[in-house]
Amino acid sequence: MWSQLFMVGVLAAGDSASLRRSIEQLREHRGRWNVETEFLNVDKSVARRATGTYRFDWALEDRILVGVSEIPELKSASGVLFYVAPGRNVIEMTTVGNDGMLWTMTGPLGGEVRQSQPFRTQGGGEARLRFTRYNVTPDSFESRMEYTEDAGKTWLPGNHQTFRRAAGPRESSYGLVSRLGNDTVIVERVTVGDSVTTVDMFEVSPRAALTHYEVHRDRQGRVRAIRFSARALTASATARPLNQRVEVDGDSATVTILRGDSVVAGPLRVAATHPIAPWLLSSAASYEMLMSEARRSAADSAIVTAWSLGVPRPSRLLARRLDQTRFAVAPFREDQRVIGTFNAAGEMERLSGKETTVKVEVDRTGPLLEFDRLVERFVERERIAGRGAALSPRDSVRATLLGAQIAIDYGRPYARGRTILGAIVPWDTVWRTGANTATRLQLSAPLLFGDLEVPAGSYTLFTLPRRNGPLLIINKQTGQWGTAYDATQDLGRAAMVATTPSAITEQVTITVLETGPDSGVLRISWGTFQWDVRIRRPTGRT
Repeated sequence: MWSQLFMVGVLAAGDSASLRRSIEQLREHRGRWNVETEFLNVDKSVARRATGTYRFDWALEDRILVGVSEIPELKSASGVLFYVAPGRNVIEMTTVGNDGMLWTMTGPLGGEVRQSQPFRTQGGGEARLRFTRYNVTPDSFESRMEYTEDAGKTWLPGNHQTFRRAAGPRESSYGLVSRLGNDTVIVERVTVGDSVTTVDMFEVSPRAALTHYEVHRDRQGRVRAIRFSARALTASATARPLNQRVEVDGDSATVTILRGDSVVAGPLRVAATHPIAPWLLSSAASYEMLMSEARRSAADSAIVTAWSLGVPRPSRLLARRLDQTRFAVAPFREDQRVIGTFNAAGEMERLSGKETTVKVEVDRTGPLLEFDRLVERFVERERIAGRGAALSPRDSVRATLLGAQIAIDYGRPYARGRTILGAIVPWDTVWRTGANTATRLQLSAPLLFGDLEVPAGSYTLFTLPRRNGPLLIINKQTGQWGTAYDATQDLGRAAMVATTPSAITEQVTITVLETGPDSGVLRISWGTFQWDVRIRRPTGRT
């Protein structure tokens, strides 16, 4: 009579590590199970065995599970409901059988033990049930039911159940790890089910952040819903996640954007031409979904309606086949392609951003069993440091040279074990000379850089790496993104002298040095290169 299904129900928007562990349990245990139940005597010997089946699925994704248990030989059937009570930091399992009896089992969020509410025994006493789950693997687990009639002083055996996953469709899980050189910057856990694909993306920079999104498909494989939720993991307790729902109906979709539970945009009805996919700039999994549409297309390309978090209207992105194994998406410029390599099974094994300004390289891994612990370690490190780990932090140079005040503001990317010249910084291509926002130069008085006279004012610095000697470019346009170079705005160019430093410079470093009473040097160093341009007073000025 005590045969019950042991599972957990969780709320995806929670913040605690125990909640994240419960989410993982929830996703692993959806599906169908074959169950053997052993009803036990007080001495733990087996009084009777019975076999049955259990099946459960979402009532509300990542919020509520609903299940059915059946033991035919006992003519027993039960309905099971699991839900979370965040205010009390517990999860509860409620079951009702064909005998009409209702049971509620409660335990701490993320734990493996649940207890029932007290109930009256036939002898007039009070009893309580306790369920414990253990020996958990992806395809099996065990559950032990005990009972007490003395307020928990003694727990007596009730039954023992062994759950084994039934053959048939099930979820698969894998990881996508994004690296800049030697450093891991993004980790994604991807779970693919029959009708739902879920992605949990952890980003290290600029602050530890977790983005969860789901793609729901109908029986024909067409997207019927996309749901996003993103939050900073070290934000204040009052910070609310950014959520977005895209509900597809035919050739249109209803989009709602929320901050926590408060609607900030929508519901908005927009056109939605299939194929449809999510697209997040940092998410390799979203690129895999985009490229998979081209892989399935008879035309070897597909124009995909792509939704991004926080944007109510979709983009239209072209995904196309390059050859038998490689596919590309160029979200911004045709010469900045993101390229994915697929195996014969249709799985993306690698993703390369080397043609883009991001330069991230992505590899596919097996299931990320330590994903939650990895997130916890990074979050704790950020809390201790009191700041995030910016990939290319901003810095500035301030100097007084030859009677002029010089100020330079620039981004400082790291080498991270990568080859710089000819790879990260290509030959014969204008380089932003830093990262992110363009590198800004301010002068309080005119100076000569090489043979180029630069009046007082604000400028943007670029460089042109060449094997026969780099050039410094001083551009009159200011305030732009670092890749926005307009040659028609050039004030001019000055030759630089290239040397090899005695030690590798890990971060881009710009310095202004005084080399004598009438001269100085502007120096740019990174990796194994060092470029200098001489600074002097303009002729006739003292």
